[in-house]
Amino acid sequence: MIDRWRKLLLCLGITPNYKGFHFLLTCLELLQNAPMALLQVTKSLYPVVAKHHNTSWRTVERDLRTVVNLSFQVNPTYLGTLARRSVSERPTVSQFLAILMESST
Repeated sequence: MIDRWRKLLLCLGITPNYKGFHFLLTCLELLQNAPMALLQVTKSLYPVVAKHHNTSWRTVERDLRTVVNLSFQVNPTYLGTLARRSVSERPTVSQFLAILMESST
């Protein structure tokens, strides 16, 4: 599954030179095992990702916003395809994670 997500992120223009790329992969792995964490991203998901990567939850939040914005700028059409709807505004991190999770089912 991790290879599928890596390819998906690359298609969205998110490359491994962004910390957010690695944070996203960790988020997706965690959400695969605990999908309800998507309901409390700031309280439950970011701190776990931060601990895993030895950083702060604020850094995780910032870097995830950066790569979500990047994907919206680079390939909004593909993002819309994954979301199964037109995406006219940049999604939030939670929305972005939900789109990626749903696209993998």
